[in-house]
Amino acid sequence: MADTAPFLVSTIMCWRCGYIEVETMLTDACQFFYDCKSCCATLRLKPDHCCAFCS
Repeated sequence: MADTAPFLVSTIMCWRCGYIEVETMLTDACQFFYDCKSCCATLRLKPDHCCAFCS
């Protein structure tokens, strides 16, 4: 049987300043917003995406 575990690490890039952060996705909830650790911009999910990590 093939390993079907989800990939829980995501690379997030801020649209405002270009800062890149590698984060571990939540497994028990959806995260609709993500705050950039560099410029504090709030990243929102794109239409039809389930969370900020998928956007």
